[in-house]
Amino acid sequence: MASDRDAEATLVTIRQIGPAPMVVVEGRRRSHRALLQRMSWLVCVAIMVLQAAVAGSLPALSAELPTAAPPAVGNGQATSSTVAARPELSSVTLSAQQRQVSQIADRNGDRDFLMIDKYLGTIILFQNGKPVFSASALSGESTADRLPPDAYSRKYSRMDALAYRVTPAGRFMATRYIDENYGPSFKFNEIRGPDWVLSLHQVYLGAPSERRAYRLQSSDPGDNKVTPGAINVSLETIQFLMENLPKEGPTAVYILPHDRDKTAEYFAPPSGTGSLAPASRSADVGQAVNSTDQAQPKPPADPLSPQEQHVSVIAGNNGDQTYLMVDKVLGKILLFEDGTPVFSAPALTGESVADSLPPSALKKSFSSVGTKDDKVTPAGRFTLTRDYDKSYGTLLEIKEIRGPDWAIAIHRVYLGTPSERRKFRMDTRNARDNNVSHGCINVAKETIEFLLRKLPPKPVPVLYVLPHDTGKTEAYLARRGGV
Repeated sequence: MASDRDAEATLVTIRQIGPAPMVVVEGRRRSHRALLQRMSWLVCVAIMVLQAAVAGSLPALSAELPTAAPPAVGNGQATSSTVAARPELSSVTLSAQQRQVSQIADRNGDRDFLMIDKYLGTIILFQNGKPVFSASALSGESTADRLPPDAYSRKYSRMDALAYRVTPAGRFMATRYIDENYGPSFKFNEIRGPDWVLSLHQVYLGAPSERRAYRLQSSDPGDNKVTPGAINVSLETIQFLMENLPKEGPTAVYILPHDRDKTAEYFAPPSGTGSLAPASRSADVGQAVNSTDQAQPKPPADPLSPQEQHVSVIAGNNGDQTYLMVDKVLGKILLFEDGTPVFSAPALTGESVADSLPPSALKKSFSSVGTKDDKVTPAGRFTLTRDYDKSYGTLLEIKEIRGPDWAIAIHRVYLGTPSERRKFRMDTRNARDNNVSHGCINVAKETIEFLLRKLPPKPVPVLYVLPHDTGKTEAYLARRGGV
């Protein structure tokens, strides 16, 4: 879509072309004057028709595609933004709120991450903890910082009300994907509904009345709020981010709240985040070391993530009221009693981010489980049994997953390999630090002791392990095979 500025430039060009043939045909050979005049005017008319056709065709190319299941909030055919120069790395001056959040990110162990300032309408790339690039960004039409609780159960066609057109504030993990309308994009793992997902993608230009190309260039903060919730940037910006962010694993994204007084509240480290590691007979064989400086277990301080809420509903439908939940993406373990979360703590899981063990893994002895592909904490609904290991003490073993001489279990963190820095990983919020074990779920000594006290031996305790691929949550966690 041509912006107002483009349209103005087009008109000026046409007006300048008009008199040009009259100058050209003023030659000395008057016998050819009529022919030259006629030809020059034909050329002029052809140029005018071509310019008008181009200007008029772009909105049609970017017309919103009617679809029952949009892949991203703000769905529609995107068109290239031709007004932006190619982005380059440069120094960026941060606002007070941006500096505050960059310090929080540093404490969380995030070095390469994105920051979205909804109030100022900017997106900032940080590399090695320093801001190196900034560009304009559009966000949700509503200035709210949280989606209504029922938003995650609504279909995209029922998200039109202003209350649902929100870009939520908080720290999220974004993964790359190819959108059929927008091309390379980032989707937020924690924010999705039945047929939609919140994403960061190139600007949607299918509704000319919204003037999104103009809004991207405007310095008025009020112009930034226009989307159903997705974050829109120029084509040049999304291409630049794809080139400069790590290709492997998810990227941390900090979305700043409009309510600046609550910045710390949205980004304070939750009590249940950290890293996951392996268990005795299933992953890391070695002497477990007591972690004496771990805080005593506490009730969860943060609300459930959308995926955790989704799984708690699935658990209720399955008839499970007291159970454990392991969130591999956020690196935490939760205890539910009577369907309510009452405890949360950091946890570490398998080095691989896959959600299913390779079929060959169950046939291998523990000494043969050496590749990253085999170091998986499988997603699904499982049952637990208590067992004792000489290195880890009492642990909770998954009954449904067993190899020839190993099993996957929840046990106290293995600290026998200092280079793995598992203690540090337990304390950090960097999602990439969660994946380190052979497949077992590692927790603090105080955490496993607390869980053993709280979980009744009968009925058999149930464990829900959430998949990294949030789009397959229902497939992995609905009750199957009597488990």
